[in-house]
Amino acid sequence: MQRVRCEDWQVAVVAVIAVVVTVALAGCLGFGGGSSQSVSDVQVASAEGDGVAVAFNYSVTANTTAVFEASNGTVLMEQRLSPDSERSTLSLGGLQPGEYELVLRQGDKTIASRTTSFAGADPKVTAVSPNWSGNTLESVVVTVQNNGDLPTYIRNATVSVRGTAVTQSFSQPVPANESRQFNVSTIDSEPLTITDAGTVNGSVEVQTTHGPLTGAFQRTFQGANLTFTAVNETWNGSRLEQVTVSVQNDGDLPTTANVTIQRAGEQLAPVGTKQIPAGWTKSFETTTASPIYAANFGETTSFVVAANASTHRITRDVTRDIPPAEISIESMTPVWEKGQLAAVEFNATNAEHVAIDAEAHVSLTGTSVTTSSFSLPASSTKQYTIGGEDTTDALFTPTTRGTKDVKLTLTGGGTSDSTTAATVFDGRITSISATFASSYDDDTAQMSAVNFDVQNTGYIPIGYDSAEITIDGTTRTDFLVYEHGLARDDSTSEHLSTDLTVSSGMHELTIRLINDGETVLVESATVVTTG
Repeated sequence: MQRVRCEDWQVAVVAVIAVVVTVALAGCLGFGGGSSQSVSDVQVASAEGDGVAVAFNYSVTANTTAVFEASNGTVLMEQRLSPDSERSTLSLGGLQPGEYELVLRQGDKTIASRTTSFAGADPKVTAVSPNWSGNTLESVVVTVQNNGDLPTYIRNATVSVRGTAVTQSFSQPVPANESRQFNVSTIDSEPLTITDAGTVNGSVEVQTTHGPLTGAFQRTFQGANLTFTAVNETWNGSRLEQVTVSVQNDGDLPTTANVTIQRAGEQLAPVGTKQIPAGWTKSFETTTASPIYAANFGETTSFVVAANASTHRITRDVTRDIPPAEISIESMTPVWEKGQLAAVEFNATNAEHVAIDAEAHVSLTGTSVTTSSFSLPASSTKQYTIGGEDTTDALFTPTTRGTKDVKLTLTGGGTSDSTTAATVFDGRITSISATFASSYDDDTAQMSAVNFDVQNTGYIPIGYDSAEITIDGTTRTDFLVYEHGLARDDSTSEHLSTDLTVSSGMHELTIRLINDGETVLVESATVVTTG
């Protein structure tokens, strides 16, 4: 008999124990025939038709049946498993929160199982992002977060704004512990357009397989706000021909603007009515055939451009200094007939492109004679006559002698021009001579007579009752027996006897004709004493 050593016995005991432990573990873990059989990594995902897919890993050595059971033993799904695969999926119509068991069976024998439980889906709306195009809501992007351990499905979503609602259908899953975004389009349905200023409180209601969810969004509209960006005027002289206006809506709502031109509270011309979207600029232009307004030359004129909207009104004052018109008198001729001013003829020029109403005023030596009104045609020179054949009355009849200044003043278009023509109403003393007799005793001479001619060169009668003779500082006045009178263009010769003594040589002789103490005519000449 062979003896066994203590060390060998100990090794043998350990080996036997190891075999027993291995066989026991194989029975507990489902291993058989020398290989392991198990189920693991059970996961839940969404499936077609609002269903739930239960996926899991497995390991089997023979054909096996996977059974998914509720906690009360109700079999929800069975599926054959092949030993040639390692993962399978069970498609279920849906799962309620609770405990479930996945069992692997070969015949009547359970070779492996796994128990799992689900709290259920927990969806929430976490974000609502509206997309606006101006004042129209085009779409709303909604974010749904599922914090549960089962998937949920979005059925439809309704967007509501100021009493108008748009609903869109979906079939979109939101897996467990994930979020999904979806877009609710409103552009293809009834437009969600905001027309009134104020705060818009929008709402979103999302229908899911686990009940309704709600979200909200908000936006405040300040309304339309009109401003003038340009006002351009076209003038022709003093006439306002056209106005072009640019109006901007820098608000956040569209509006309709009616633009007019006004002066002193009354409308001069309509400019137009146009719709102006938010952020847009529209141009308006007057289309009247005739001038909008005719201002006076030489004045400061103004008008108002107004833009009227349903919510407000804006205005801009436009002021313009109209320069004086270019009018001038080219020539002027007084017409005298029989000592009377019968007419005044003149040529006047209007350099403006429009006709101008003017007044022609005639005065004579500071005395107003007459005023007549004329229309000066545009860009032309024309002859005019005041008085003349149109009337039998003279414009003016002078009553005193002297130079008569006929002044013509043309006024119109905020400016004036004047010219003067002089006419002499007087007489003259000519042909002055003296008769001298020399003295034999000394160097003197005796002036015995003075001769001169008197001529009336004007239209006023000339009368005188005395003549004053002055020579070498000595004056002698001879009073005539009767007053002499000369009509227009008349003349006469005068002979006056004197006895004045002067020195021999050259002397200045002055003759002054006087009437009732007033000088009528005066003239001087050089005379020489002769033997």
